[in-house]
Amino acid sequence: MAKQKMTIDDLAVLMGKRFDNADQKTSERFDDADKQTDKKIENLAAMVADGFYDMGKKIDSVGSNLDNKIETLRTEMHDEFRRIHEEINDIKVKLDQLSQRTLEDDDALNKEVLNLRRRIETLEKQFKLLKSAKA
Repeated sequence: MAKQKMTIDDLAVLMGKRFDNADQKTSERFDDADKQTDKKIENLAAMVADGFYDMGKKIDSVGSNLDNKIETLRTEMHDEFRRIHEEINDIKVKLDQLSQRTLEDDDALNKEVLNLRRRIETLEKQFKLLKSAKA
């Protein structure tokens, strides 16, 4: 077989076909890479969205637990303050009763002291009479 001589035009056509073929292959590769990148971005976006959703649920759960703990604490404090208030009122009543008894005891003691003074005065008078009668 005899070799055919290639002309410049033949070479240009052949090179054009090869460039077209390379361009098409490059375009297909970029299209495939774009599709893969788009798929990875979609997967990443889905993972981020799931992460935010899970984090939102955790925050809601923590917030709900915190609300419950605050409400429990508020109720306990309210009950304890009420108990302390009742105890203070009981102490006030007992203090009033003690003050009343102290006043009554003071009055009784004063009466007793006055009575004893009168008796001493009477005894002193009798003693003076007896002393002057002996003299």
